[in-house]
Amino acid sequence: MDKIYGPGEPSQGTGPGRGAVVRVPGESTTYEGRYAVRDLGDVHASHNAQTFQQNPEYHFRNDRNYSDPINKERVVINSMKDTFEPAYPLAASPDATHGAPVIDSRGNVLGGNSRAMILDRVYSSNPEGAAAYRAELERVAPHFGIEPQQFSHMKTPVLVRELWQAELTPERAQ
Repeated sequence: MDKIYGPGEPSQGTGPGRGAVVRVPGESTTYEGRYAVRDLGDVHASHNAQTFQQNPEYHFRNDRNYSDPINKERVVINSMKDTFEPAYPLAASPDATHGAPVIDSRGNVLGGNSRAMILDRVYSSNPEGAAAYRAELERVAPHFGIEPQQFSHMKTPVLVRELWQAELTPERAQ
């Protein structure tokens, strides 16, 4: 599957789900947003999930070096048939280090780049994992205020937490 990278308005997405508050561990900082389902093509990780090269159109900087074999291996292994677990990227989490990827309104992943890349690899090379993710997404979506029929037309639906802040500085996004 060829993924088109580049932040912008989503080509398709669900209506607003229930609100989500994303907490920053070790700080009193919180960000408000909402759950939504976007097509994978509208979720822009910092790196290409297949080549691990930086996404040149990603608006922020990710400190994790995906050319490092350890970081690369984690994404590859966690997307494989016998290892991928849909519950992890679909878990409700108070922070950005677990659960659905956190994105800005343009689809830039602010938290969960590895999870977004894992989902990209699952959709492109793990059909059993993709089917399991989609089935689990359909099962849990109402918990996030989203009805499955809202994303039934999507080929590659992904649960995200979209922040409401219109613009984040690169420092705050980091």
